[in-house]
Amino acid sequence: MDKNSFDLITFGEIMLRLSPPRHARIVDGDIFEKRAGGAELNVASGVALLGLRTGIVSKLPQNELGTFIKNRIRFVGVSDDYLVYDDTPDARLGLYYYEMGAAPRKPTIVYDRHQASVTRIKMSEIPEDIYHSARMFHTSGISLALCQNMQNVAVELIRRFKSAGATISFDVNYRANLWGEEEARKTIEEILPLVDVLFVSEETSRRMFKKTGDLKDIMKSYATDYGVKIVATTQRTVISPRKHNFTSIVYDARSDKFYTEAPYNDIDVIGKKMTIAGAGGAATAIQVQCALDGAESISIFNPKDPFFARAESTAEKLSKETPDCKVSVFDLADEAKLKEEVANADILVNATLAGMKPHEEITLIKDKSMFRPDLVVADVVYNPAETRMVKEAKEAGCKLAIGGKGMLLWQGAAAYKLYTGLEMPTAEYQKFQEENENK
Repeated sequence: MDKNSFDLITFGEIMLRLSPPRHARIVDGDIFEKRAGGAELNVASGVALLGLRTGIVSKLPQNELGTFIKNRIRFVGVSDDYLVYDDTPDARLGLYYYEMGAAPRKPTIVYDRHQASVTRIKMSEIPEDIYHSARMFHTSGISLALCQNMQNVAVELIRRFKSAGATISFDVNYRANLWGEEEARKTIEEILPLVDVLFVSEETSRRMFKKTGDLKDIMKSYATDYGVKIVATTQRTVISPRKHNFTSIVYDARSDKFYTEAPYNDIDVIGKKMTIAGAGGAATAIQVQCALDGAESISIFNPKDPFFARAESTAEKLSKETPDCKVSVFDLADEAKLKEEVANADILVNATLAGMKPHEEITLIKDKSMFRPDLVVADVVYNPAETRMVKEAKEAGCKLAIGGKGMLLWQGAAAYKLYTGLEMPTAEYQKFQEENENK
């Protein structure tokens, strides 16, 4: 594959996450399960799930732990082309221990990352061809905070990617355990004129950057003061360690418009049981991401067609990579089993063509009593905007039942940029969609 075709390249530390199984305490357990983690890796893997090509710049030890991380990166669809390896005697991978919370106990994180190999990465170790290889470059305040060398490298990467014409994305992602607010503010303010897309919380804006006024005024100020083109933030209400309400707000300075996502209320895939119909591209992406996000179990239903083997292959891979998540595959024709699994599920997803025009009357849930108020229902079908399954779920009082309009828009936007290099006029499409939805 042509190396000059990355949609996104990120820079940051990749760490080994060690967690006690389920909700065990770090101080009590004898067993830890390992994962790959890191803010910038999370961004790269999330974008990869949208079907875009991503890579990450980081430095790993040249040993078995480094190999594990490399394999994990590949598993989530992120390129390892720009990984650097440390073969010195003191090479090491940063660790963090993560203990899941259980109300009223909050999650606990213990870091062991001092002098990790990535903190010694050199600009000379990063190939020169990288700067013209990506449409967007992303890093975060964590990379700036880890040590002076990481900060120097991150800033220089921003400058070089910017000079090469890439869009620069930056997440403030302030961590008080890494550096102080004043140091962070001074450092970040120096690079903000180079940033095109900025992620920053309202709290950080008010505390660190001393912003005042309402949230929209604050977001606009970054465009006015620093020339940032897009500012994004989230608003979150913490209900419990595993359950939050949240929404996102985006300001596009080029059109002087705000875009607000419909709020997600009381939804958390962590520890949840999912039943999903389908084994195609969309279904597989949902299954993999939910398993990685901590779902307790996923029951996949698919007809006994060629995709059934794909579902079994996905289940086999996930059983190795996410052993805490039980993944099972069943024949969609087994209606009794489907009813049983839905009865025990927290989330029901249709990722088949059932309900799509011209077959609007088809639904996989023939017994409407299977719907209940605490069941979350989602459909990837977007034509019609509301399938029969979604309508009947709403009528049955399901707390959340959504169709595939969001998927249609944002996968389309990603594909548009991939093929044209331009931003899709999403606002115009949303307006068109609203005007024609009921016609």
